[in-house]
Amino acid sequence: MRKLMISGVVLIGGAAAVAVLVPDSALGKLVRGRGSSATTPGAGAPRTGPRTIHEPDPNVSDLVLADRVRSELGPLEKRLDLPHVQVMVENHVVLLHGVVGTTDDAAAVEAAVLAVSGVRGVTSHLHVGLGDTDSRPSEGREFHQPSAAHTRLLDAAISAGVDAGHASCATRAVLSSFVARIPEHERGHVLLHLPEDVRWWGEVTPVLDRPDGHLRTVDQLVAEIVAEANALCVDPDVFTPALGQRATEAILGTLRELVPEEVADIAATLPADLRQLWTAAVPG
Repeated sequence: MRKLMISGVVLIGGAAAVAVLVPDSALGKLVRGRGSSATTPGAGAPRTGPRTIHEPDPNVSDLVLADRVRSELGPLEKRLDLPHVQVMVENHVVLLHGVVGTTDDAAAVEAAVLAVSGVRGVTSHLHVGLGDTDSRPSEGREFHQPSAAHTRLLDAAISAGVDAGHASCATRAVLSSFVARIPEHERGHVLLHLPEDVRWWGEVTPVLDRPDGHLRTVDQLVAEIVAEANALCVDPDVFTPALGQRATEAILGTLRELVPEEVADIAATLPADLRQLWTAAVPG
């Protein structure tokens, strides 16, 4: 039986910091746990050592590797009955955000990620301990009352003129597009302040490919949101730029009220035009 040597565990306020040394015969990596970074020795080069003949090519893009990691985590999340874990990849290092039930769950997720071909390391921001607003998939999320934050954001979209039947896809388009503009380290803080049924809107993969480069103006952001919302609602005529502008302002104004601790930090990361939108948007 393979052994994991635990070098230290520290629990602080529901979050854990764990360092796990995995033998070369297993994963051959050093995993640093919640709130810290982990890379393999010589992380600038691909993993070396014996491979099975069927192991996927490790030299793939970050986007392909992210999909590969999500596919690997899907069955594990189902088996452990975990809420969705957010996955991002930068230079073949996987960034994890989300909430898990136990430190064993977190260790299992991190180990599964490290085993994926092409992964050079993990930066894990997994928080241990499900809160009152977090639910396990087996509890039947569709039968739970939506959180107050979820309802407020939908109401904001409707107050801006969005049809009630399209409020969810509009809110998802606004949150996922705006959150993508926030640097990764701040994005995790924002999402963790939100209940699970709102957090999902902000972390899901967009339907449309986002253009390269950083959006710097409100018009650019609204254009992306309109295109995403129309694709999500499967109707190219649902959202006009004017409606997209109103919905964006109402939803972001409401989001600002939901995360008061992060308002200043988010503003500091945005270009001037988007900062003005964020700080001046009127809640719906």
